[in-house]
Amino acid sequence: MTYQHVAYICCRNLHCDPVAKHILDRFLALRATKLSSDLFDGHPIHRWQCPDTGLQFSFAASEDVVSHDYSWYLPQLNHCFGTCDFVGLVNWHEGANAPDRILCLHTTGDVSSGHFGSADPVAFSAILRSFSAVTQRIGCKYASLSEATHWSGMGFGGQANQIAQFPVPVVDLEIGSSPASWSDPEAHTALASALLEFPMHLAPEAPTILCIGGVHFEQAFCSPLQNANEKAYNLAHILPNHWLLMDRYSGAGGISYILAAAASIRGGIRAITFHDNLKSPLKESVRAAAASLGVPCFNHKVLRDPIRFANTMLASKPL
Repeated sequence: MTYQHVAYICCRNLHCDPVAKHILDRFLALRATKLSSDLFDGHPIHRWQCPDTGLQFSFAASEDVVSHDYSWYLPQLNHCFGTCDFVGLVNWHEGANAPDRILCLHTTGDVSSGHFGSADPVAFSAILRSFSAVTQRIGCKYASLSEATHWSGMGFGGQANQIAQFPVPVVDLEIGSSPASWSDPEAHTALASALLEFPMHLAPEAPTILCIGGVHFEQAFCSPLQNANEKAYNLAHILPNHWLLMDRYSGAGGISYILAAAASIRGGIRAITFHDNLKSPLKESVRAAAASLGVPCFNHKVLRDPIRFANTMLASKPL
């Protein structure tokens, strides 16, 4: 597809979000934006159109983190950005056991209940590649990682069924996972630059893979996208072990949840890959869902073997 309009939303209140305002400031320093008459959360939206591609970028400020007050922001999202190709929510990552000095991203969904937001695998994977390319270019010592699909709104009074009420693909874009990283100007430059340069890393012809199992930051799924085989595939939703509740993801119910995840991915999927450590009843659901979709299902190790992966996808390609 040809991207025409993308939007990045940044909470301007550093007491609510220690990262996003820095990224908004960096966007405005890197590009000669123009203020529009359109308002988001009471603030004019900055716009910039790439002269080479015609792609329009919108940069919006909010007073709070969007997912933390979703009932307030949902009507504004639909009004201002309902026709965008995707929307990026810039924020921060933290956690007791989270890796530090990272740039990371994740799609939106509540895996436990089987509610999945629309996902754009082509843009999602291009941003991940862009993270890696920019950090290498400028010498920024941050790892580029994909997170498991989740929605932080669940912890702030949001309801899982609200996710689908904004039909545009939403990606969270984060710096993690310590105060030193959140305030690092080098990380700010890397994140903002990568988000502006993602079109350079699009691979629209690559097959899309739905990933199931593994840990929250599962490098088995994202690392192959940052090496010589970086455009072999695209990924979007990642359903990790810790949210695959056995009573929901085994049997017919589990198959329906996996099919719902696949259906929410723009353009559909060409394969499902599962991590080695997935329990047998869950693997059975994965295989059954893949059979229902008519796509191959394979172990994650195939992703790191370019020849084996290419042969697997070639064998499954429709005539």
